[in-house]
Amino acid sequence: MLLLSCSTPPPPDPVARFRDDPDGAIAQVLALAEPAARDAAALRLIEAFPGQTEALCAGLDPGPVRERCARVHERPHLWTAATNSPRRRDPDADQRLLSEGLLDLWAEHPADPGACTGPEPRPCLTAAAAEAAAAGDLETAAARCLAAEDPRWQQECFFRTAEGLAPGPRQVQDGVDLCRGAGRYAPQCVGHLLLALDGDPVTRAQRIRAALPEADADRVVALMWCQYAHATAAEDPAALLHLWPDEGEPHRRSALALASMGADDPVLTYTIALESHGAPPPLVLPPDGRTERLLWHQDRPGEEAIPSIPFLHNGADRRPVSPNPTTDARLALLSALGHREPFLDDAVVQALSSDEVVIRWTAARILAQRAPEHPALAKAAQDPSPLVVGRSRPGLAERPPKRPRPQDPR
Repeated sequence: MLLLSCSTPPPPDPVARFRDDPDGAIAQVLALAEPAARDAAALRLIEAFPGQTEALCAGLDPGPVRERCARVHERPHLWTAATNSPRRRDPDADQRLLSEGLLDLWAEHPADPGACTGPEPRPCLTAAAAEAAAAGDLETAAARCLAAEDPRWQQECFFRTAEGLAPGPRQVQDGVDLCRGAGRYAPQCVGHLLLALDGDPVTRAQRIRAALPEADADRVVALMWCQYAHATAAEDPAALLHLWPDEGEPHRRSALALASMGADDPVLTYTIALESHGAPPPLVLPPDGRTERLLWHQDRPGEEAIPSIPFLHNGADRRPVSPNPTTDARLALLSALGHREPFLDDAVVQALSSDEVVIRWTAARILAQRAPEHPALAKAAQDPSPLVVGRSRPGLAERPPKRPRPQDPR
């Protein structure tokens, strides 16, 4: 007798299935009976399709994997970018929030998984790092993060551990030290850390300066004021009409200029608001109708000496800054006009006739990127300053515009 046997074919790989049948792939993962196998399959799917697995997150049991799913969905850019070393910096960014050499703080630190073993130890490592950091043991926290083999997990572990520190006297110092392990996302890590600080901005600035070397402190304090100004614009715009402490004033002007871009006449709106001294100006509108562009992402020869401050709410772009309040107010306005949609060129073209090089340079840089065929650029090309001439050539936009986004202070 010939016995015929048949066997059930193995189920398809959820990652391969997701491309054509995402709902079926998610259901397949959630149907796995063994918790360890379900967690491992879920993590593979989460990392393969960052930002696309929200339904999977909702179906997972509470715990580290579900929390990881939510965080990867929240920050998919960490996973869609090419794999980066935890200590690698953005190669085309001239801005430096932390001193370059200090980013290697954990370069030679040994990895140690501790009790986090098994087929999928990474969620355990992240939780263990947070627990060690909360106890003040940064070396153990770093060892747990470094034990994750995937560099993206390592830098996200450092990032999450830093921003999760509880308020306290060591929050800034420990947080920044942990952010030094977050690779190219170290500036964003510091930004999230600053959002967690309590107290008024002057108190926050004092804590930052007490915790960091002077050069780092100056840059981190500037980012803190930038965040505070944009949060104020979103939550209490009337507070932008009053004078701030000296180191916060340039950021107040920035936020006020950006908030004026939604008006039909943004120059007039900004001028009235700037000179109102607390009287509510009737023309200030919500900050809509603008894009987030990187208009000064890289320094060209000679520009490294131009003082600058973070400009957008996330510190991604920057603008020149001047100790002269009148000059600085104009620089804030020109920088905001560079982000306005639709672009208004009149005030920018007029600035090409300024007696101040920094204003002419700012105008040429913005005009060449927003209106590269504008005839006024021919005048900028004849400017006596090589800085202005270097920015007068059209077609040299730094980065394409990003999608408009609301003024969420985070």
